[in-house]
Amino acid sequence: MMFEKYFEQGLTTAQASRHHIWKMDLCEDLSAQANHAINPSLRAISYMRQQWLKREHGGYCNLSMAEALKKYAVDNPDVTLLTETINNQLCVVLVTPFMKRVHKELREAGEVVFVDATGSVDQLNTAVFPFLCAGPAGAVPLAVLFTSAQDEETLTKGFGLVKLAVGESSFYGQGAPQSFMTDNSEAERKALTTVWPGTAKYLCIFHVLQQFWRWLLDGKHGVGKTDRQKLMGMVKQLVYAKTKDMFFGVWTEFQACPEAVMYPSFTR
Repeated sequence: MMFEKYFEQGLTTAQASRHHIWKMDLCEDLSAQANHAINPSLRAISYMRQQWLKREHGGYCNLSMAEALKKYAVDNPDVTLLTETINNQLCVVLVTPFMKRVHKELREAGEVVFVDATGSVDQLNTAVFPFLCAGPAGAVPLAVLFTSAQDEETLTKGFGLVKLAVGESSFYGQGAPQSFMTDNSEAERKALTTVWPGTAKYLCIFHVLQQFWRWLLDGKHGVGKTDRQKLMGMVKQLVYAKTKDMFFGVWTEFQACPEAVMYPSFTR
């Protein structure tokens, strides 16, 4: 069907409608545009798209989602796909053959692994947790976890599924990476510790700076608006220092600057 091809190309309802008018050369033919046998209404296109989404990707209830996952597993037998429900919360782990090769052949898979959730990616507020490591061309995927909640219990179960899906020889044959780099989610960090207890956990520079900026903006700390940019700039110099000598040089300067003296909690 013509419109299904539009949807497969990633077009929304409105985009599919405009593309169809252009493709059928109806831009100047208002009479043909009004003929729904040739040019379906937006309502009809929206209905067709909803039915296509439900058939190809599952709807917005647990049953149709489960059916879509089963269909994906059948259509892709070489993909490891594990699902589990805990307290009515769904966890799904996806590991492709490419990801398995990365675990086996890329040394960086056993060093630093980046885990950071993207939340509310659909109407069910599904969270997506990609496991990534550094590679010659940038970030390389190791596994993907989908969850319907981000509490510690659900994430512990989800990360446990990831560990099961990637196998004992994962992370360059070590079974666990040397360290995880995450955001500041306490539930996420505790769940990682439960599943991989011997692995160190760090905040990335972005999240360190994000947390510091939030601290500066918190009124209870009493930091003046005119001082925030200067203090933030000093902290950026600290986290971007390339050597210990550079770090301690900036730290000494930081301790002596008037803004830091005004707020002694910074230098404790």
